[in-house]
Amino acid sequence: MVSVTNRNQELLSYRRQRALDTPTDITTHLWQHACRLFDEVWKGDPIRHLGVHVSELCSNDFCQLTIFDRDVDRLCRIDRTIDHLRDRFGTDAVFRGCFAHSPIRPMMGGVLQDQEEAYPMMSSYL
Repeated sequence: MVSVTNRNQELLSYRRQRALDTPTDITTHLWQHACRLFDEVWKGDPIRHLGVHVSELCSNDFCQLTIFDRDVDRLCRIDRTIDHLRDRFGTDAVFRGCFAHSPIRPMMGGVLQDQEEAYPMMSSYL
């Protein structure tokens, strides 16, 4: 289950959630589902809070693929490699390129540290 919550400046909250067709622990699949849900929930107004949650977790001992799944083995290997690098060298060892020259730390959820403004408009940095 993937859910997205959006709160605007008037403190009105909108939430959508959807169960996935097949279980997955692939970051890219979860991100794609979250993006689709965000597109459904966002009304175009400024965002005060954005939350992405996953639930109904299970073990990944096996995976039943569908005929529509592509590159599952490659994506699983990428996720395992990133997890291994972060375990060995720390959480900042691997992160998305949009955070390379940004004051926003990639694992902090968009919160600036050591700055006067705690919650800046992220669009100006990404």
